Amino acid sequence: MGCNSSQPDVQGNGEIPNSTKTADRRVVTDNGSIENGIDVVEVPPDWEWIPEFQGKAVIKPVKREKYLDTKFPPEPGSLFFSRDLNGVEWKRPNELVNDPELEIGGSSRSDVLQGKLGDCWFLSSCAAVAGMQKILDQVIPPNQSLFGEDHKGIVFCRFWRYGDWQPVYVDDTLPTLNSKLVFGHCSDQREFWLPILEKAYAKVHGSYESLEGGKSLDALVDLTGGIAEFYDLHDLASASEETQKAVFDRLVKAMNQQNAFVTSGREGVDVDVEDGLVNGHAYTVTGAAYIPDGQSGQVRLIRVRNPWGNATEWTGAWSDSDERWDQVDPEVKAKIGQTQKADGEFWMSFQDFCSEFRNATVCTLGPDFDEDGTTDPTNDMVLLHGEWVPGKTAGGCQNDFNSYAKNPQYLMKVTETDSGGEICAVLIGLMQKYRRERRKEGITELDIGFTVYKVEDSGRLKGEDLATMSPFMSSGAYTNLREVVANAAFPPGDYIIIPCTYDADQEAQFMIRAYSEKPITITELQ
Repeated sequence: MGCNSSQPDVQGNGEIPNSTKTADRRVVTDNGSIENGIDVVEVPPDWEWIPEFQGKAVIKPVKREKYLDTKFPPEPGSLFFSRDLNGVEWKRPNELVNDPELEIGGSSRSDVLQGKLGDCWFLSSCAAVAGMQKILDQVIPPNQSLFGEDHKGIVFCRFWRYGDWQPVYVDDTLPTLNSKLVFGHCSDQREFWLPILEKAYAKVHGSYESLEGGKSLDALVDLTGGIAEFYDLHDLASASEETQKAVFDRLVKAMNQQNAFVTSGREGVDVDVEDGLVNGHAYTVTGAAYIPDGQSGQVRLIRVRNPWGNATEWTGAWSDSDERWDQVDPEVKAKIGQTQKADGEFWMSFQDFCSEFRNATVCTLGPDFDEDGTTDPTNDMVLLHGEWVPGKTAGGCQNDFNSYAKNPQYLMKVTETDSGGEICAVLIGLMQKYRRERRKEGITELDIGFTVYKVEDSGRLKGEDLATMSPFMSSGAYTNLREVVANAAFPPGDYIIIPCTYDADQEAQFMIRAYSEKPITITELQ
């Protein structure tokens, strides 16, 4: 049996055009901001402050009026590693506006505006999360002072990093040109949660440049700790009416119940605009609804937002000024929030959405085993960490079974079944670690995947065993996503999970996480 790989598109290669033109504690290579899980925080000596994460931060008093992050300093190296941006001045919010705040009246998707950085994949994810205040407050707690007597110049954020919520501390200096923020910013000039969160995420990855070009499913997981799945919309565009309806119904239910965060991406590298849509760009899906079509049926509509937040919007059917809206009852339009604004947000038919966009990412806060749009209860989650070591445990895919057998192997025991059934639903994710953080070194994501085999014996599988066995399930084609996810219904018994890279002798660290309704055990086989 051979194996194949695929290459999902990367979004965020183009910034908004210029108007005049159990987690392990390995060292994270992010310019030293987090080492062995510990972030060293230097604060003014008179500041009596205890970090929210006991044991995860070291307070080091220094003689300085305001906090200055020595691990991610306001210097050119924190901006770019391959080019220069001249004329940048780092300024604190209270040097830009009077009485700045992290949030003013809470957060919303309309806060998010992209700047001169190709990180739309991250910003579209921020816009998706901004609609659920509880989630955003977990990532960047509110009520941190940016001016006045309580202003110390430090802001605390947290991201879900490989199985654990990691604290990240940054000073509140931000890159500016002519006293205007260079990168992501909020629509209200007095609001700063977005540029500071963007800076903290840049610190985690070593520089702002490391955020250029990416996939929204990574950002959504880091912002929520949830489970993100990647959907090929071109396949869906040609699928049956029944399949399209099932997917759309799942979206409507999930978004109405605030169980999911959804983003979408366009194909292309150059930032060309076609029918108001930007190629090579990531968007936020902000709504889904059925509306009467004025005749005898209903139309499936999707609401989408461009993080540029300007007049660059879809101009086709069901766009803001499309005459089809004249046939829709005003009460229906008010209920779904249809407006005519040059704010980057627009409606389009679900069919056009599937045809015009290349992919969609759906991130749920927990597993959705039956794919009905509702997060299912889980009683068990297992986290394991491992690595592929060239010449030892980096065996590559099934193109060579003897080499493939060298990969790490994990025994999963399923002993109980879900309520009223004969199977146990299990969702498995394989995530490669610390790749974007090393982008300056030329490190990129590898093609990865996993396969599960049902076994009678609990020992390691050998090459001759694997050559004659049929997989019970797999993650599909090998792909360079950071995390691949798949779920299946498992009858009670023993199973072996084999995570691997497509090519042999690729060095990397990985994490496996598994969710199930009933308790399961997963242990590494030696």
